[in-house]
Amino acid sequence: MLSITAIESCSVNIEFNGFNDEILLENQLAIFNPYLVHKSTKTLDDKFGCYVLYLDVSWCKEIQKKIFKDTNDFLPINLNILKDKDLYYKFIDICNQILTSKSNEDFSTIVEEFIIKIFIKNCDIKIGLDNNVKPNETIEKVKQFILDNIEEQLSLDDIATFLGYNKFHIIKMFKQQYGLTPHAFIVNQKVNKAKKMIIEDNNLTIVDVANEVGFYDQSHFTKSFQKVFATTPSKMRE
Repeated sequence: MLSITAIESCSVNIEFNGFNDEILLENQLAIFNPYLVHKSTKTLDDKFGCYVLYLDVSWCKEIQKKIFKDTNDFLPINLNILKDKDLYYKFIDICNQILTSKSNEDFSTIVEEFIIKIFIKNCDIKIGLDNNVKPNETIEKVKQFILDNIEEQLSLDDIATFLGYNKFHIIKMFKQQYGLTPHAFIVNQKVNKAKKMIIEDNNLTIVDVANEVGFYDQSHFTKSFQKVFATTPSKMRE
């Protein structure tokens, strides 16, 4: 998923991929490219409105093909924080339209028009082609194994044994690729999946969600969730 986030007040410190810390303020948009690992911390008051829009990567790729022609892979947006008030207010307007809709209205057209503006301004086809190098095969296999078994209680020994790799080699290569350990990546992906479930299915309790993604300690789940999204699962649902 490609996700876009905006806040109405306060500020949020976001650590992107274990390396870059940036501050999201009102009138700005935070961009989370697919599989981008992040951790968020509120820096001011507890009361703030937060809007998040999730976009299917395959859908985004088809739009990018119309714009750039020469790409088959998703071109990442090259900024983590977009400081564009016009885009910010348009995003808030779209989110409010979706939230207040009382029917199965199709918002794909207005969302497409919005995301096209972001892609044109912030995606570089030349960079995308220059960087079209296959990621480290070992780490790609590790990442895919994690994503395929994200609901399980995965350990580094489990991953190393199943794939036949040295666990210390996995740690070293994974940190080089993603800026964090496989364990941190696992936790991040678990809470991202939990966030999606919390937003999309009100019939699931927070305990149900925690169990579904492999957290059997409610306190650990809440703390892990809060580290990434700067709010608790319950407040996220509200």
